[in-house]
Amino acid sequence: MNPKRLANGGGAETGDPENSDPYYNPDYQYVPAGVQDMIYGLFNPYASELMLTYGYTPPTDEAGNPLGTPSITDPGTYTDPSSFTSPSGPPLIYIPPDPVSPLSSIPAPDPAASTATTTTTPPGSGGGAGTGAGTGAGTGAGTGTTTAPTSQPPTGYVGAARLKGIDELAHRKRNYLGGMDVLVGSRQEVSAEDFNRLLGGIEGKYGKGAFYDSARGSIYQNIDDDKVSIENSSYVPIGIDPTKYQEQQKTQAAMMGLGDQVDESGRSKRSREPIYTSQRIGNKMYFVDGGKIYSYDVRDKYVSTPSFATGGAVSKVALTGVGTLFNGYF
Repeated sequence: MNPKRLANGGGAETGDPENSDPYYNPDYQYVPAGVQDMIYGLFNPYASELMLTYGYTPPTDEAGNPLGTPSITDPGTYTDPSSFTSPSGPPLIYIPPDPVSPLSSIPAPDPAASTATTTTTPPGSGGGAGTGAGTGAGTGAGTGTTTAPTSQPPTGYVGAARLKGIDELAHRKRNYLGGMDVLVGSRQEVSAEDFNRLLGGIEGKYGKGAFYDSARGSIYQNIDDDKVSIENSSYVPIGIDPTKYQEQQKTQAAMMGLGDQVDESGRSKRSREPIYTSQRIGNKMYFVDGGKIYSYDVRDKYVSTPSFATGGAVSKVALTGVGTLFNGYF
């Protein structure tokens, strides 16, 4: 736009129609170039790059000059867009390529290869004779059998947790064998008479020995009746015959979860009349299971004699191990 004509008010207002500017607006003294291009694009949409790209050109006269805006009766000339090249993007701007399927380059699996079987023959000792034309030494590989090493069952004294599949009773009673190892293969069945004779010869938890009640399948510690109930006390002696308990003590025994009784699923359950199914005597551990009594040879994992006790009195814990604290040895 001519700034001079803007200063003069435009060609139309000065009587110079040949030099008049059709975009001149008398309400403004200056029209920016960007606004002028936008108005011109609206006035003649065929001049926009988008319209030209898709093949539309405005009608022209014989000299090739545009005749003005398009109309319904004369919309212009349509040219096949394939003859035009779409405008390229500005420089230094990445134009992504057409999308490519990520699986297009992966070949289909060969059905014959999937059914093929590879047979590997391990090397072995043997001789083979080569035959054929020519001179040479023939070598052959004999067929051999490779045997993978198999784990051997444990022997000697081991933890009860290692006896799964070997001695299920010892493995199931492993919680009672804490701090002890079990001699593999040492399980023996003991009669009720022999077991009661052994129990009568120990000191027991309360200094009176113990006994086995075959009717209830339980081992009980002997205790003086006057020591069972102490007036105004919540004392509950553990491991004794529950028939000696008062009602309050039976309730407390159930709340404390005393005993080794289990339900049909083998889970521990609470009872007002607990039973006890394990007893250690010396280097043997006895279990009551299914109405039968079994013994195992055991030894303590950690045995030590304190140096300060040398030449003097040695406690039974030092002599027999800490495992005796939990199975009524004393």
